[in-house]
Amino acid sequence: MTDISPAESNDMNVTDAELSKVTTIVIELLKKWGLNEKQKTALIGESTSPEIHMRLSLLLNIHEELRLMFDNPLNIFGFMTMINHNEPFYGIRPIDLACQNIEGLKLTYQAIHNISA
Repeated sequence: MTDISPAESNDMNVTDAELSKVTTIVIELLKKWGLNEKQKTALIGESTSPEIHMRLSLLLNIHEELRLMFDNPLNIFGFMTMINHNEPFYGIRPIDLACQNIEGLKLTYQAIHNISA
């Protein structure tokens, strides 16, 4: 898998088939995170959205950061739905911030990236 930073993801020329495959992978990941349909839709957005590449990249990068931080599945797949008192979550779950909008998703990625760095 090529490592693509979230900032670079919108500049890629991706075919519909590739986008569909990545979307399927992300949906499976979100199932493992234990998310409901409303949360999945909030995170992925509309498939025709110009920011779909950014959203998918951020979600995959969040997962990769969690895999680097933790070595047990409970934390890797459960972190996003656990209450977190650190900045920028301040007592909410990371998934709640990520589902707000694209900026919340970016902020969630950055916070997790900073923890694992």
